Amino acid sequence: MSTSPAAPPASSPGRLAAELRDCHSLVAILDGPRAGPKLRVGIVYRESGGWAAQTSFLHMFASSLAAVAAEGELVLGLISARDANGLCRVPARTPGQRWFQLPASGGRSSLEATAEHHAIDVIIDLFGVPQAVPGCGIITWIPDFQHHHLPHFFTEGEHQARNESFLARTKVSDFILLSSQSAKADADRFLPEALGRAQVAPFPSGLLFNALPTGNPADAAGHYHLPEKFLLVANQYWVHKNHLAVIEALGLLAAQGLRVPAVFTGLPADYRDATNAPTSRILQGIAERGLAGQVVPLGQIPFPHLIQLMRRAALVIQPSRFEGWSTVVQDIKGLGRPLICSDLPVHREQAPQALGFFGCDDPPKLAELIGAHWKGLSPGPDLAAEARSLEQERRFARTHGMRLAELCRNAFDLARGRSKA
Repeated sequence: MSTSPAAPPASSPGRLAAELRDCHSLVAILDGPRAGPKLRVGIVYRESGGWAAQTSFLHMFASSLAAVAAEGELVLGLISARDANGLCRVPARTPGQRWFQLPASGGRSSLEATAEHHAIDVIIDLFGVPQAVPGCGIITWIPDFQHHHLPHFFTEGEHQARNESFLARTKVSDFILLSSQSAKADADRFLPEALGRAQVAPFPSGLLFNALPTGNPADAAGHYHLPEKFLLVANQYWVHKNHLAVIEALGLLAAQGLRVPAVFTGLPADYRDATNAPTSRILQGIAERGLAGQVVPLGQIPFPHLIQLMRRAALVIQPSRFEGWSTVVQDIKGLGRPLICSDLPVHREQAPQALGFFGCDDPPKLAELIGAHWKGLSPGPDLAAEARSLEQERRFARTHGMRLAELCRNAFDLARGRSKA
């Protein structure tokens, strides 16, 4: 990312255009403030499924939109059922009004009744197939098309279910959000029905919308008796996250006399494998290569501890075989920490400033990259670099929020046009 030498005033269209260039965000440039009444935008809240970061993603998305709600002339709400105690299911920290979902009545679906009661103009359903609601603009999100690239990690039923879900989302939605140009290329290839409605909106780090943990990151590392200097892999233990490439690379370095301490964090489970074989292979790989004590598999740890370990790590590696837009990479960019990524198009798009890229099946290349940089890397945090990176990420987040606000306005205009037809 680069910084423009002379930025226009903060509220001007020129400033937004500059931010779009700075953040490498391939989105439309706004023409200026929109006149008219405030739009009432409802985000459907769904319980977290197999993706551990779903709740955090929703919080980031809602926060990004809420941050520009006044400027974008929006009223934001979260559409939620009540829990067993009659209370809202949405976490208290997530911004937005709470709009309880009403039961179906008078021939209307539950969501139709809810939209009418709360005067909702636009409905955003990120994690499921949206319902068509007369008079409402509809926006959804497709994270990636992994099942086309790594079909062997999916059953035939899962492959079919994803295709059917994506097609159903496309049929009912005014816009389909995609998080990268890489995902957009896949949509053009695998979901041509979305042509013209697929919109790229890369998302920012959720760290911007939460205060960073207080205290010294070294204390969090000390809590787990970690060495002063270590590299970090912060992925769930899903098979496509490719932890074994890192283990193999560390084994090669150890054979050369360079023992690099490493820490693996993340949920040690893969919903696609009831036997939890990916975690077993990680643990056995560590033992087989003589890395016990050198590689520490922590599993899932409290989120504040994870952030502190990200800030403390001398190097973060993202070895994944597939990503739509990596939350880990975006968080590390926001914290200004050194990063090495697998050589995916989306990683080159998202993190062109990474120290290097390696083939998913090329542990020797990863070992070469670690070996070339390890001596010159230091434990964090680098507070000056962190402050600069977070400020850059704030500009990117505003661009994301304004992009969402514009798409909400456009979706409402399309819905209004349908109502008049």
